Amino acid sequence: MAPFGYTRRVRHPYSHDPRYKHFQESGFHHAAFSAAAVPFAWMMKSSDDGIPDRAKAYKVDFRPELEPDLEFDKLWVQERRNQLAMLDTFFGAITPEESLVFFYAKRTPLTDDGRRVIVGVGRVLKVDPSVEYIYEKGAPSDAMRCVLWERNLHHSIRPEIKDGFLLPYHDLIDLAAKDPSIDLSSLVLHAPEEHWDAFSMGTEHVTHDQAITVLLACASLLERLEKVVPGNWSAARVRIPEKLGGHST
Repeated sequence: MAPFGYTRRVRHPYSHDPRYKHFQESGFHHAAFSAAAVPFAWMMKSSDDGIPDRAKAYKVDFRPELEPDLEFDKLWVQERRNQLAMLDTFFGAITPEESLVFFYAKRTPLTDDGRRVIVGVGRVLKVDPSVEYIYEKGAPSDAMRCVLWERNLHHSIRPEIKDGFLLPYHDLIDLAAKDPSIDLSSLVLHAPEEHWDAFSMGTEHVTHDQAITVLLACASLLERLEKVVPGNWSAARVRIPEKLGGHST
């Protein structure tokens, strides 16, 4: 929700390995009102054949022979062409201006319930391109190359409730501190437990059925929140039927 951008300096986590010694510190720019999305499940290789399950399911052109033989890591996709094959497939399924985005948290101070907590809902406005690491000058043409896994999703959520919203959890915590009768756990929106995988591995696609389930539960919660938290929550609630026609991520 930051209204400003900033650049984060990044070093490849395997820069200690000789195969990555030509990798230099690189930069990833976090744009204003964006989220750095990482589809971890898409970057996990199967222990059986070294091919990600998502590559098999969606017939992605993944080439296991390109992957380096690392003794300390055989789980994650390493080679640039394979990384792009997986990441481009994932992010290519997002339709800017139409796809919905659901933000969730693994833990919050509002409840001890182990289910994921939906924090906000909006639309994806734009998906930034991939960012490749910077390499030392003179690195061999056949040297290892990689891209950063995260890509910026520019979203429509703003402090004013127009095209997306954050649920007022901070306000609820402040109100409950003054009024102990407020049951915070009853005012939390949980992701459906039966759809755990869609809200567990960083960024993942959400099916239409899963999105509808979350949006309908959100509409019900917003109706209760209107009675507790000051704010134009009715505006968020009336927006939900419009979002029921969108795609989801």
